[in-house]
Amino acid sequence: MKLPIRQGIVAATLSAIAVTGLAAAPAAHAGNILCSSDTTTSKYFASCNRFVNSNGSVSVSANVHRYNPTSASNASTYFRATGREVHVRNNLVETSSTQHTVTWYSPNGTANRVYNGHLKPGESKVVKLSIPKGVKVRVATYSSLTGGASNTRGKA
Repeated sequence: MKLPIRQGIVAATLSAIAVTGLAAAPAAHAGNILCSSDTTTSKYFASCNRFVNSNGSVSVSANVHRYNPTSASNASTYFRATGREVHVRNNLVETSSTQHTVTWYSPNGTANRVYNGHLKPGESKVVKLSIPKGVKVRVATYSSLTGGASNTRGKA
């Protein structure tokens, strides 16, 4: 009699663990992902994200954000897939300028840089891009003093 009770307890425990794991697992389109490259310096961190558009399209927005957690110092490049535009910002206080790039890749892997901009501290801008639909998109942010990071998980 003890064996069926014990089996029932084990089964219930394993089911609870499985359900909890599924509930806590991030969705395939969820925010934070590992950056494709990260050369940020010791007091900076890189954060990369991807966002699947909810309108049913296959496009994926992506960003790369570099920041210093002890200050408001940060820089970012955000590719907005639905409008095919890039939002760039430089709020780094330790550097004179940041470089922001957006590159798309043809089906055979050829890289096509469509944006290469430099911003001074305090500057930001939005630029409309000409990118074919369905191609892989890479965004990157770089500074010679604070390093850089990139995210290759966007899709136009």
